This record gives sequence, structure tokens and C-alpha cells, in this order.
Amino acid sequence: MNHREILDEPPIVVNSKLAEQVGLKQAVLLTVVAGLIKRDGVVDEYGIRWARLTVNQIHDEMPFLSTSTIGRLIRLLVKNDYVRVVDTDNTFDKARLFSLGGGLI
Repeated sequence: MNHREILDEPPIVVNSKLAEQVGLKQAVLLTVVAGLIKRDGVVDEYGIRWARLTVNQIHDEMPFLSTSTIGRLIRLLVKNDYVRVVDTDNTFDKARLFSLGGGLI
């Protein structure tokens, strides 16, 4: 990839207050996941938007972090209620359902 192609890639814009609150890597991941939820999510009967995502899909959006780092950051975001994650019932499917948690409010 040449310099022009790199500069043509859309940037990931992270809120500085969010980064201060949760840390830079978590803020970047939360920003990316929130964008995927907004783009691909569907609203359930309670008005909560959920998106079916895999760690590999998230990694495709942010290849500068390893999948193991993404998994660790997801666990931290879930622990602090910034993101909600629900496993699907399919044992062969690695996708999980993601929504934004109440920890940001």
C-alpha cells in the first residue's frame, strides 16, 4: 500500500474524553464496534440495537490489533458495562451479538 492509499483510508476518530475514561485501545475498539452496530445492527423489541459480529470481523476493521488483544479488550468493555455481548446458540458459529452497554451514560 503506497502513501496515497494510506491517506485515502477513512480515519478512526476517537473521542478524547472517552479515551481518557476507558483508555485509548478500548476507546478505539468501542468506537469501531459502535460503528458496526450502527451500520449492521437491528433493533429488538426493547429498542436496543444489536449487531452479529465475530472477533475476525472486528479485526478486519482494525488490523493493527491482534485478535487476542481484541478479545481481551472486549472482555474489559463487557466487565465495565460499555458493551453487552450475548453468545449465539449455534456452536459452529463464532459470531456473538453486540450492543452498547449502559456504562457510557
